[in-house]
Amino acid sequence: SCAAQGPAMGGPEDLEGPAIINILPDNGSTNLNHLDKIEIFFNELIDPLSVRAAVKVYPSFDYKIKTRGKKIIIIPQKSILNDNEIYRISLSKTIRDYRGNGMTSPLNIVYSSGNNIPQKYISGTFVNFDNKAYYTAGLFHYPVSDSSNLIQLVEISNQGNFLFSYLDSGVYS
Repeated sequence: SCAAQGPAMGGPEDLEGPAIINILPDNGSTNLNHLDKIEIFFNELIDPLSVRAAVKVYPSFDYKIKTRGKKIIIIPQKSILNDNEIYRISLSKTIRDYRGNGMTSPLNIVYSSGNNIPQKYISGTFVNFDNKAYYTAGLFHYPVSDSSNLIQLVEISNQGNFLFSYLDSGVYS
């Protein structure tokens, strides 16, 4: 506790962003009626200043975020979850290490307080994009109209890939 945490000095230049190595509870967990905390473990130290704006929860609930070295902890203020509800936690690729390197792909974590989670997904790849820019893709029920509501919004990875996961069967645009 007497040394300041930060990046190590010397060695080869750090050009890669942090990568996720573990999530507790596991992504896709069901029957979570009680949730004290969500822990996301990385392979290197995380810049705490990059975390708060990078985390989104749907449906929204009150939570605190703590960053401890190589770990982000999301602590719900109310540990009892609504019955048969699916919770999505989105981590933006803007989470970065102390050298300013961001993650190469966003992460979407899904939990259910019920018995199951839909297993359908839609994936794709953007073409002719600038990998230094920030892009998102939106998912709507088809056909789209002026009154259509956004179902999910996901970030595009540095390779142009996107994934809408844990979807109910249906027709989407």
